[in-house]
Amino acid sequence: MATLLETINQYRSGMAEFNKNSFETNEECDAYADLTYAPPMAQLIEWQEPAASLEEALEALAIVKEEVHDFRGSLHQYDRTLSLLWSLVGGMPNRERAGK
Repeated sequence: MATLLETINQYRSGMAEFNKNSFETNEECDAYADLTYAPPMAQLIEWQEPAASLEEALEALAIVKEEVHDFRGSLHQYDRTLSLLWSLVGGMPNRERAGK
């Protein structure tokens, strides 16, 4: 399994590749997302381990900052943002207590 930092870097790389393109249809857009940023994004949404280094913690915090800026109020981004925040403070709390 990739580290948090590797996963963040894969996500950023995939987003950069995705953003270089324009799409004629939603289907094309979705298909290219699945080839670029969606797999590491899914891993970040499910991330439960604490950051293993200061560098990982800072990169996770940078993603959270970007998401808050870019997607203000968007519930679509909430799960990924929450997972990354938990990585900063030592991992996910008991999912039963968190309502998951």
